Amino acid sequence: MRIQVPRRQTAAAAEILRARGFPRTEPEAALAPGGYGTGPISGAGPPEHRREL
Repeated sequence: MRIQVPRRQTAAAAEILRARGFPRTEPEAALAPGGYGTGPISGAGPPEHRREL
């Protein structure tokens, strides 16, 4: 079940994530260097993507 979110809010969230270095969409994330789940928060992937929390 998907949670309904106003489109304007979704666009704002996507803009924030892109500013933090996340790809636009999940398919793009899967094709990005390091593959899926290698954003700065997940901690997976190559060392340059890791960030100590």
